[in-house]
Amino acid sequence: MRDGLRRLPTSDRWTSRPARITVVLTAAILFAGCTALRWDLRGPADAVALLYSVPVALLALVFGARGGAASALGAVGSLVAWALATGTGPGPVGWAGRVVPLLLLGVLVGVLADRLRAHASAPAARVPQARRAVDAYDDLIQSLTVAKWSLESGQAEQALGIVTEAVERGRREQPALAREAGLERHWTAPGLN
Repeated sequence: MRDGLRRLPTSDRWTSRPARITVVLTAAILFAGCTALRWDLRGPADAVALLYSVPVALLALVFGARGGAASALGAVGSLVAWALATGTGPGPVGWAGRVVPLLLLGVLVGVLADRLRAHASAPAARVPQARRAVDAYDDLIQSLTVAKWSLESGQAEQALGIVTEAVERGRREQPALAREAGLERHWTAPGLN
């Protein structure tokens, strides 16, 4: 299942203009087919309104929550136009049964697609944060290594100065690194005063 989610339209192939035009044209053809069926069957109790979910979901996947909401509103508009033109239509419960699922489908699938795209692009955005964290860790290890050598050579005062400086530098840099990584509220400053 996880591999299936990775193949969701998150790459550049779905954001290119020709791909988006193809998706819009496909959805328009599907909407037209649903509308033609709607006019042909004419009964208010038919399930043709359910077929509108296919182009709504398609547009929501590619264009996100806004595209999903807009396509759901387009489908609802088509249903309203049919009801007004034919003079027949469902009652309030029937309208709710058609409108609410279409709107929920468009918005929820769109929100999911937006979040998956954001999640897929998040690792690339974290590379600079990871580099800064690795650099800070490397700096700390180097400082501690120099302090150890100073202790081994009998220079305790110099070792203490190096360790104190490394601790202070870490205390200054760590909150910014935690904030950049989104861990600010999970991190509490150690009680080194």
